[in-house]
Amino acid sequence: LNQQTDKINVEDTLSNDTIFARSTRGGVAAGVNSGFEAAINSMIVKMKKQLGKNTTVLLTGGDASELADLTRDLGTQVDHTLLFSGLRFLDG
Repeated sequence: LNQQTDKINVEDTLSNDTIFARSTRGGVAAGVNSGFEAAINSMIVKMKKQLGKNTTVLLTGGDASELADLTRDLGTQVDHTLLFSGLRFLDG
């Protein structure tokens, strides 16, 4: 998406929270955000369908808090220390 565009930075789209655009940059941002949100939510719905509706979905990593904002209605939880908790568990 970035290869043939001079002034549109896809990385800037992550902070846009509207679907209504007044510019090309805003339109790209709205499309990227809407598509990303739909894909993540669809994955979570499918996981809960297979594993049970009470399945806990943990979001980890640097963008976990942003993903939590997009998936709040699906009951996701953020765990910023999951990796360290696992390493501590393995260490005994």
